[in-house]
Amino acid sequence: MDAWFHSSVEDIVWLGGAAVAGYSIWRYVLVPMWRIAKALVELSDAMPILIDIAHEFKPNNGNSLRDVTNSNNAKLTELGEQVAANSIGIQNMEQQMEQLILACPAYPYPADKDRRIIVDYPYIARGDDE
Repeated sequence: MDAWFHSSVEDIVWLGGAAVAGYSIWRYVLVPMWRIAKALVELSDAMPILIDIAHEFKPNNGNSLRDVTNSNNAKLTELGEQVAANSIGIQNMEQQMEQLILACPAYPYPADKDRRIIVDYPYIARGDDE
């Protein structure tokens, strides 16, 4: 009976070791490989879309996203130059108007100390239309 018991315990230990080894192979080899394979399948489905997106960033005679961005950048630069030129023109006009106003011997309109014209319509404040 002793030999049978010893053999049974040895078989149980071997079976336990095989179960632990099988679970370890399943858990640390097969499941990760399955996840990698599944991810590769999903990536292969998404690859044509990623390739199309990548092509949008290469210039191709005005039809790509890159060409549109470059075109918009050039237009904005031109618009900025026009705005800068207009603001310089407006500043020059303001300076010329100030020189003309200061050149007048008698300032015909009521003004404050900074020579800004004071417009005072009392009938508007009271609401009288007469």
